[in-house]
Amino acid sequence: MSLIHNDPLKLTATLMNSVAAAVFITGVVAPLVALSYDLPGTNRGPAAALVSLIWILAALGIHLLARALLGKLKP
Repeated sequence: MSLIHNDPLKLTATLMNSVAAAVFITGVVAPLVALSYDLPGTNRGPAAALVSLIWILAALGIHLLARALLGKLKP
């Protein structure tokens, strides 16, 4: 019975963690790469740092939700 309950939870947590990684890459890594190549339209300064911080917090929130979901696994 516990395997039937645990597998969908693990799949959902894996999906959520993948989404968290994608959010982090989109909001933090991609702008840093754009900044390093001095691409036009790249935000700089405190506004860019604030936006990246928001993306980091969003990724962290999704990751923590996935961890909380794993806390519901049955032994």
